[in-house]
Amino acid sequence: MYVNISMSKGVREVLYYHERKLRIGAAELLSAGNFLESTQELSYKAKLARFKNLMELNSRAEFKILRATLGFHPLDKEKLGPGRMRDISVEYLQRIGFTGQPYLVYAHYDSAHPHLHLVTCLIRPDGSRIKTHFLGVLSGKVRKEIEQVYGLSGTDKKDQANQAVCEKHSSPGRLEYGKSLYRQGIARVVNWVLEEYSISNLTELNAILGEYRVIATCVKVNSISPANRGLVYAMLNDSNKPVGKAIHASGIESRPTLANLEIKFQANEGDRASGIKRLQTVISWTLAGRKISLDEFEAALAKENIVLVKKAGGFIYIDHERKTVLEDKNLGTEYTRDAIARQLMPARELTVTNIRIKDLDLSR
Repeated sequence: MYVNISMSKGVREVLYYHERKLRIGAAELLSAGNFLESTQELSYKAKLARFKNLMELNSRAEFKILRATLGFHPLDKEKLGPGRMRDISVEYLQRIGFTGQPYLVYAHYDSAHPHLHLVTCLIRPDGSRIKTHFLGVLSGKVRKEIEQVYGLSGTDKKDQANQAVCEKHSSPGRLEYGKSLYRQGIARVVNWVLEEYSISNLTELNAILGEYRVIATCVKVNSISPANRGLVYAMLNDSNKPVGKAIHASGIESRPTLANLEIKFQANEGDRASGIKRLQTVISWTLAGRKISLDEFEAALAKENIVLVKKAGGFIYIDHERKTVLEDKNLGTEYTRDAIARQLMPARELTVTNIRIKDLDLSR
């Protein structure tokens, strides 16, 4: 769990932001306290009037509205139904000294991790302002207490290190634009793939990244020198088209830049013999003594935990068992797309109109 606190001079813009989220279905008002109306009956005008009436009681205070974001680790998602999040938010406000103050609790659903936005007033009914000098320290203490009470993942350095170790050794899921964390999700996939799989070029990298809906693209970083290329990463939508704002490789902590990738690619070249041998064996055995269709060929490979990626120039094989990604040309002439096409039946299944091509070849 993490907490971010900020203060505002006014309330109108704060409310408008959350109310807009409500209108488009990206948020929900989980709870409202110390208003005359119930949460279900509370209108925007009533929310605004309640806060403004208190704010007008103190003309000296500069900041009169407190905003707090409570974020939770994705692993805690199953523990956090609306009722539990409502309890956590109310308990948090009470423990930091806002008992009796009007408050609103919004749950936002526009990111992969559960999080809440709390809005409350710093001005009491008697016109005094709630002191906030040591609020950050108090909030940190309360956060730890709530984590223990509700069994939530922590954000201390030790907790973060333990979570990072667990994540490092577990496969990331396929990303979904609008639901998955964008920057963090892409970085997680890229780091996992480069750590776990043997890859020797950008085309192979994109074949395996595509399985997680990520793509790497070369871009010019200096218009004066066309040869000066950079690399950016983006998320893919259901149609395998890049969406969202691309992330520069240098902006990812592990720095998977072109220069660093080329070093890794060269290192992988000398450690692929066993992966090549396994693929050759599986393919030969699958095609031995019988005529099968492309779909049957693909299904047979899948049983061996091998994914066949079809592109205009040939096949790419992703062996999840040996963690190896190989273009067909690296397996020998008898394992290229054209060679295999001659062994499959019917041949028309390998025509352009019948192949679902993934546009992954960035070498052109």
